Amino acid sequence: SRKPCRIWQKESLKRQWKFGNVMQPDTYYFSGHDDFRKESALNRLKEKLLDKTSLDLNFNVYYGKESQARDIIQSLSTPPFLGKFRLIVLKEAERLPSQEKKILANHIKNHKSSSVVFAVLSSAYSKTTKDPFFEILRQRAECRDFGDVAPEKVSEWIKRQLNEKGKSIEPN
Repeated sequence: SRKPCRIWQKESLKRQWKFGNVMQPDTYYFSGHDDFRKESALNRLKEKLLDKTSLDLNFNVYYGKESQARDIIQSLSTPPFLGKFRLIVLKEAERLPSQEKKILANHIKNHKSSSVVFAVLSSAYSKTTKDPFFEILRQRAECRDFGDVAPEKVSEWIKRQLNEKGKSIEPN
């Protein structure tokens, strides 16, 4: 039987980061249409896990179409240098060739370290994909789907974004 994806409760990650309690799973799976919110979550994760002095040494970004599993695995197997965490980002994971996905999936099944692998996915690979690579991610990862913001919630979302930056907006 398949273990369900551990989905973050709405706002729970933001609350944990606000109070300095960073979750420390070794795999994150962000999917959905909204690239802006995925990038924002990635940036918050990066700020919490990596300090400025070791950022260049402990942060790697790979793009699915241009990457090979062995390079990603090598980064995942390299311990952090002058820092507590190493953040490995795989963007456009759905574009990783099938054979490379198989190799990487085998590694992710057993991945346990102070490194973090983080997959950012396109809208084509949401929670419902049947691709075995993403099935494994759903089993192993902390998951968050960044679908489109519902039209009736856009103004609320904009206010929250401004509030986080110390700004406000008033209706006309």
